[in-house]
Amino acid sequence: MLNRRKDVLAHNLLRLPVEVWPTEPRNHPGVLDLWVADQGSLTRPIPPWPLLTDGTTDYFTGVPIALDTRANLVTGRLFATNWGVAGMMGSGKSALIITTLAGAILDPLVEIDIYCMAHNADYDPFRPIARTLHVSDDPDDLPTVLHGLTTLLSELSQRGRKLSSAGEPKLTRTLAAADPAMRPRVVVIDECQELFLSDIGEQAAELVTKIVAKGRKYGVTLLFATPVPSADSLPRAVAKVLSNRACFAIGDHQGNDAILGTGKHTAGITATSLRPATTNPDGSLDPGDTGTAMTSGFTTHDGLIRCFHIPRGDGVDQLTPIIDRALALRRDTGLDTGLDTSTATPPAPRRDLLDDLLHVMAGHTRMRTQEALALLAALDRAHYGTWTFERLTDELPDAAKPYKTGGTKQVSTDRIHEALTDRQTVTDSDEHGERGAPLS
Repeated sequence: MLNRRKDVLAHNLLRLPVEVWPTEPRNHPGVLDLWVADQGSLTRPIPPWPLLTDGTTDYFTGVPIALDTRANLVTGRLFATNWGVAGMMGSGKSALIITTLAGAILDPLVEIDIYCMAHNADYDPFRPIARTLHVSDDPDDLPTVLHGLTTLLSELSQRGRKLSSAGEPKLTRTLAAADPAMRPRVVVIDECQELFLSDIGEQAAELVTKIVAKGRKYGVTLLFATPVPSADSLPRAVAKVLSNRACFAIGDHQGNDAILGTGKHTAGITATSLRPATTNPDGSLDPGDTGTAMTSGFTTHDGLIRCFHIPRGDGVDQLTPIIDRALALRRDTGLDTGLDTSTATPPAPRRDLLDDLLHVMAGHTRMRTQEALALLAALDRAHYGTWTFERLTDELPDAAKPYKTGGTKQVSTDRIHEALTDRQTVTDSDEHGERGAPLS
């Protein structure tokens, strides 16, 4: 009840509503825990990001992402965590994700994968260093994201076997440095509602829960972001396995609780009083509470953080120099990663796609395309590891290309056999022609 009248309470304390947070301690029912910020403490500028011009990070200890309400540095843990980030457009959630990625790549061991289901240029500077950069709002491209998740799940099994062989219960920096296949991964899925609300959303949610179950100890961190948190856009099976949650300005308590947890709004842990950036009548920008988020899991107690911002735009670019530093770190340590290496010419021996498909599909008459891609990647990661749905379709002959049935794209063993037969027929014909026509 008190939270419904928080504006009155704040007025009587000579504070803004965002500067007053009444809560009830978990173990002390009936007790009011009232936190009151200094006037203006949540609106004054925050200092530059600590790693803006110098410094490195360690995936296993985390990266600096924000200040708390007492101006203490907040370190975002990466190892053994998974994040969920939500908020209206213009609330600052992209700043948190970009700062986190910038910090992650300042550890030369870390590889990043970015899947953004919307067309924007936020992630373009990461292209030279990202292992994967997929930006598309085309629903037909969603299988590419699903394929990436499927491949990641298969790689986790390999990581588990290697950890067992090393006698380690979880990934260590020593193991990650010794084996390129064990390097930490930070995977961003932005505008995740486009994936989870699609025809393949149920499959994606199932994959994510399996990845999270295995990935905590194996050095894989997932970051989900959405402007419209709900039980559909961020399925409960996914939301309940998130360790770190951040909610920027949000319009209603349902969205607040979808990301922060059931009952958080009623308990006073709410972002509904935060304001996104808006435009004033004179055309000037009112930043509102951009960059401020109510969080759970980032600090000892649920509470507000003010995120660092790395300026980029209007002729200013402080992000690209950070990425250049990260690339230099990789070169200096011999740990080059990124799109340039992931798209390199596959090594010998040369693969036969049709034969390989028949091998991985043994016992099946047909198979979902993303499953076939994952099995191909498991068969030969160096060759098939970066293949997308589009690449597979382009490489297959017309007779064997994927087709839609039951709402999903499939490949058929019968069609692959037909394509092999057709290819052999053409080969035999060519060989006969080279020997010359028979004498009459």
